[in-house]
Amino acid sequence: MDKTIRQELDNLLKEAGDLKVNDGEGFEDLPEGDYLASIHDMVVKESKSGNLMLEWEFIIDKKESFGGRHHWKYAMLTDAKNVKRAVTELEKFGLVCNSIAQIEEGFSNLLDRQVVLTITHSKLSNGNTFVNTSVNPV
Repeated sequence: MDKTIRQELDNLLKEAGDLKVNDGEGFEDLPEGDYLASIHDMVVKESKSGNLMLEWEFIIDKKESFGGRHHWKYAMLTDAKNVKRAVTELEKFGLVCNSIAQIEEGFSNLLDRQVVLTITHSKLSNGNTFVNTSVNPV
């Protein structure tokens, strides 16, 4: 990994360490469907397993079913394929994604922006449910 990118990620990890994030424990998954929501927060942070990830936090529009409820989407940043997925999603919103610094600077432009969340569920072989969240501009 490039030394500059590593330093940018290290700085982001230090900032993320001081943030308090509600991980959504105690809530049932939202049912499958489309939801109007707004972007409440975005951060690059370390996952519980120690990998870097992009965390999106949304608030469902009050006019919707489950209005006011928070929903999270996580994009693991563990390899080039996963990073490309995250970048592709961010670019739909006009973010310039040439460096972590540019991405981070662009987060503030996305806060409170309305989006459509499309939520689907998949059963995993271990019996757990995987929640897939697609995000699209309104």
